[in-house]
Amino acid sequence: MADKGALRVYTELPSWAKGVVVVGGLFVGYLAVTSIIKAIKSKKTKEESLAEVNNAATELNTQIKSGKGPTIQRSTAEVMSNAIVAASNAGGSGSVVGDTTTTMMWLAGVPPIQVLHGYIAAFVALFVSGYFAAKQQESYQSIIRSSQSGRSVDWGRIFIVFFILITAVVTNVVVNIKFSDLSDYFPFIGVSVWIALFILIPLRKPDWSIIPGAFKGSIFLLALVLTASMMPVEKLPPASWYSTFGLGFLSAVFDNIPLTELGIKQNNYDWGMLAYCVGYGGSMIWFGSSAGVAVANLFPEAKSVGRWVKEGWHVTLAYIVGFAAIMLIWGWHPMLIAHK
Repeated sequence: MADKGALRVYTELPSWAKGVVVVGGLFVGYLAVTSIIKAIKSKKTKEESLAEVNNAATELNTQIKSGKGPTIQRSTAEVMSNAIVAASNAGGSGSVVGDTTTTMMWLAGVPPIQVLHGYIAAFVALFVSGYFAAKQQESYQSIIRSSQSGRSVDWGRIFIVFFILITAVVTNVVVNIKFSDLSDYFPFIGVSVWIALFILIPLRKPDWSIIPGAFKGSIFLLALVLTASMMPVEKLPPASWYSTFGLGFLSAVFDNIPLTELGIKQNNYDWGMLAYCVGYGGSMIWFGSSAGVAVANLFPEAKSVGRWVKEGWHVTLAYIVGFAAIMLIWGWHPMLIAHK
């Protein structure tokens, strides 16, 4: 099936699957047409709303400058949490340094190019989820172009992040080429990251005040991964496009890190498709991914699974549409990796 084009894949789908593709296409077309019509007809100024938002922005900036933490209402936190986690996991789906799961694949021997096509599904999912998340945010509080945030890009922080990433990548390449026989006995990448952090201390003074909150989130994440790894699951269903699709839903409740480990041991997956499914699929519930745990640690209101699923229904829809896109455009291309 690896050499089949999109049209041929579609013609060989079962009747129910063809129906899903057709209905999905009609639904997306309907959304596009209605949004265009609404954009043409919508010419309201909302002057009172503009003044209210500008006042809120001014008050927020005052609180930030005074050192006080602004409070965020429940509905805002939920909308922001769903959108942030979905966008974060979509952004890391096609990069071996973009997510924990893709990095695990890379360290196991998956070439970076074999993960890159995960962005096909991720971009489509991001567009679908972003559209509905933006509508939710707009219904709560409009984004005003004239409001001044008073913030600028911190290029120093960006340099620090890139320096750490480059250090990790270079270390991994050198170790795999020169010291592959020692890679299982010493944490070369972890040590190189720590060295990079110590080198960069003069650029930014460490903010030790955030350690208690971050430590709580780290302990919870470690406990979650440990619990998932202790579950009596020794292997996954045979690797196929439909079993990979199901892993996306499983990753939302099982945690995608031990799930990825099982996938690597089983082997012969389409690694870009698997990266998308276990990565973006984990966005459907807050504890399904590291990004969700981190955001929920900042906004405790997001820890309600029921409200997360209710407010973030578009994340599940986006996952399905994104998977359909990668199947029709790219197809299923499994690849065996040589385990160390």
